[in-house]
Amino acid sequence: MQKTFKTLDEQIEILKNRHLLVPDEEKTKKYLLSTNYYSIINGYSKPFLKQKNLYLDDTTFDEIKSLYFFDK
Repeated sequence: MQKTFKTLDEQIEILKNRHLLVPDEEKTKKYLLSTNYYSIINGYSKPFLKQKNLYLDDTTFDEIKSLYFFDK
């Protein structure tokens, strides 16, 4: 299945619609430019999900990013 390209703003909006907190959108955009969205979100967000595509309350992008860096 082919995925449709999403802009950085669209990617952030998807995360926010799933109740992920993104306190610094500009910093997150820079990070997403250097790191593949699907690698970090699909690979490291599962511990933070309360159900499919919906994050636990108060989960931040930085927490997912920290887990990604810890694993690397």
